[in-house]
Amino acid sequence: MTRPETVFSTSKNTAPMKLTIAEIERAVCAKFKLTPEQIRRRTTYRYICRPRQIVMFLAREISGTPYPRLGRHFGQDHTTAIHAVRRIRKLVQTKPKVAEHVEACRALLPSVEAKLARYRNDADRLKRGEVSWPADSASP
Repeated sequence: MTRPETVFSTSKNTAPMKLTIAEIERAVCAKFKLTPEQIRRRTTYRYICRPRQIVMFLAREISGTPYPRLGRHFGQDHTTAIHAVRRIRKLVQTKPKVAEHVEACRALLPSVEAKLARYRNDADRLKRGEVSWPADSASP
């Protein structure tokens, strides 16, 4: 038998909000002046694969995104995501320039509070009938 506190604490309203891979990807793309299509392209050019590795590292560190999901997002295998996270973790400790890039990307990430406010605003607009679901409710 479960205690009442545990039943109520698992409701959908209390689940923590996390940043998505796409949101992290957009921030890293902005920092390195790349498009999401470029960063997802299967190439080994360092100017593309290093930002891709940073996206995987930040998604894993901030949101705890599983390796298989990271791999699927980039059309790669989960072992590629494992390698990327380990590689960036090591480079952050040994190369100050990589650490600066990671921190700059982290600073560009939207805060969870801003994301929650945007969702609440969208919900309010839906209630008032200003937009219809789902096509017109996309936030800028």
